[in-house]
Amino acid sequence: MAGKEIAVKKYVVRLTAEERAQLDELISKGKRSAQLLTKARILLKADVSDAGEGWSDSQIAVALDTSIANIERTRRHLVEEGFEAVLTRKYNPNSARPRIFDGAAEAKLIALTLSPARFRPLEPAPARGEGRRTAHCRARQRTRSGER
Repeated sequence: MAGKEIAVKKYVVRLTAEERAQLDELISKGKRSAQLLTKARILLKADVSDAGEGWSDSQIAVALDTSIANIERTRRHLVEEGFEAVLTRKYNPNSARPRIFDGAAEAKLIALTLSPARFRPLEPAPARGEGRRTAHCRARQRTRSGER
């Protein structure tokens, strides 16, 4: 790239050497979520400091196969909330599903599922040749044959 093209951006990424090293280490290990690794790559490409590459949003979007909106959000997140905030996911307690069982009810359910099954047939077995006919079908058969 012939010189760094810095477009007029509201959120300009300038990383320190320590932050760059931390992002490089994060990417090289590859043991984090794909979303976080993409954010780290975005920040390294968008960095306009002396050690950075200073790519434009469109160049980053093509290189990393992500949206420009994602790049803009990552820039804004870094400038407004700081470096550490970009590397941690936000937790929203309202987004989690409420628990159906508390600890005691869950323990009871597990105990019931692991206990030996007790089999009691609800109805007697069907007569030979009858198969799985329902009571409705049997009643219909009786009315056709004249029984009531």
